[in-house]
Amino acid sequence: MTNVIHPTSIVFVLPQTPFRRHPETSKGLGYPKSLCFVPKTRCLLVYSSQIYIDFERTDKNMKKHYVDEQTGTIYTLQEDYYVPDRTLPAEEEKPIGAWGRRRLQFLEQHRRGTYFYLLTTCQLNGHLAAVDEQARSLLFQLVTQMAEQEQVTETLKAADQMQWVQRMNSIRHRAEEIVYEQMIYV
Repeated sequence: MTNVIHPTSIVFVLPQTPFRRHPETSKGLGYPKSLCFVPKTRCLLVYSSQIYIDFERTDKNMKKHYVDEQTGTIYTLQEDYYVPDRTLPAEEEKPIGAWGRRRLQFLEQHRRGTYFYLLTTCQLNGHLAAVDEQARSLLFQLVTQMAEQEQVTETLKAADQMQWVQRMNSIRHRAEEIVYEQMIYV
């Protein structure tokens, strides 16, 4: 059973003090657990385990959209509530390669705060695409520099293919470890 409370019977006092008695029921309302407001209704008060609601509308024709003049926020009517229209800005779709996916996996598992920040500010896709591009260019640069230093050239490839493949694989693996340390695991 719900009791109707009219706005004239509500007195806002400290939580340790009981609210004024309802004039029609002459019952004490008890101590409030929480106080909530339902838009376009007169009141909603939650007392220990009972809910008192007055569903008498102050405005029978509620507008579909409402604009708060102070903040400029637009609200849309969802059943009896005005919910703010919040949307994330559109993020440009960029292709993400293997290094971007590795960075994403690292962020999800080990840097959750950074991951959620980038995700909620719509910067995640751009960040992953940038990391992927930088990692690929760094890897290419490192492989060419190491190959020059170790004299792994086309002449070696023509003379002994297996030796060339072994040395290039070793160079590529070392370069990948450098890329992991400098670009992915930071």
